[in-house]
Amino acid sequence: MTYKELAQAMRQYSRTDDLCKSGLGVKGSRIRENVILTPGWPPERVAGLGEAELISASGPLYGITIWEVNVDGQAVTYIKTGCGAPPVMDALLSLGETGCKRVLFLSSIGGLDSAMEVGDLVLPEYSVSGDGASRYLTDSFADTLGEKSYPDPALFARLKEETQAVCSQEGVSWHLGRPFCEDTLLAQFHHIPDVLNWGCNTLDMESAVAFRAGALMGLPVAALQCVSDNSLGKKSLLGGVSEEEQARRNYVRGQVIPKIIKGLFR
Repeated sequence: MTYKELAQAMRQYSRTDDLCKSGLGVKGSRIRENVILTPGWPPERVAGLGEAELISASGPLYGITIWEVNVDGQAVTYIKTGCGAPPVMDALLSLGETGCKRVLFLSSIGGLDSAMEVGDLVLPEYSVSGDGASRYLTDSFADTLGEKSYPDPALFARLKEETQAVCSQEGVSWHLGRPFCEDTLLAQFHHIPDVLNWGCNTLDMESAVAFRAGALMGLPVAALQCVSDNSLGKKSLLGGVSEEEQARRNYVRGQVIPKIIKGLFR
C-alpha cells in the first residue's frame, strides 16, 4: 500500500479536493512545515514554547483541535488529536498533501524500567505494535501485533542531539524507549509480563501507528515523551504518583521540552 493509493480511495468515496480540510477542519495551506502532534496536551502544557492562536476548535474527525504557535518567531502547527491510535493515524493521513515537512509526536509514556522516574524524558528508538489501527495501513488487514516501526532516522538523530544537550543543562534524565503500543489503559496490566518479554521498556498508545504512517507517507516523524507513571514501581495511572513527582513532570513538560523543540526546529 502507498499513500497515493490511500488518498485515491478517500476521494473515490467522497467529493473532497482538500483532504486536510475534510479531515482536520483547516485548509491544507494553513499547515506549516513544522508540526507538533499530541494526543492530549494543549499548548499551555508546554507553556515555554510560545504564544498559541486557536485556528480550529473542533475538527470534523474526533473533534481534533489545532493551534498555530509562535516558536521564536517561527509559525508551527500544533495539533491535539485525542488519545488512541486511530485519531493520531487519521490526523497524519490528513497532512499528506500539505506543506508539512516533519512531525514531532509529543505525549506521556508509562515506564516499565525501574530506572525511569516520573518526569524523565523518553525517545523511542522503535515502537512495537499492540494496536488495531496499524493493520489498516497494510494491504489486507495483516496482523501487525508485535511488529516494530521506527522513527525517521535523520529527525530522530537531531532530536536525540537536542535532548541530550538540553537535559544535560537542566539535570533531567532521558532514556531510549522501546514502547509497546496498546489500545487500553486498564486491561494493559494483565499483559505487562508479556510486554516485558518482548523487550519493551515503556507503554503508550500511539507511537507505533505514528511511525508507520509517517513511513508510508514519506513524512519524517519522531517522538519525544515524558514519563507519567511507572507500573513496576506501583506508580501507575491508577494511583501512586506523588504531588512532588507530578510537579517535576509539569516542570519538564512546560519548560524543558519547549527548549528541546526550539532547538529541533531552529
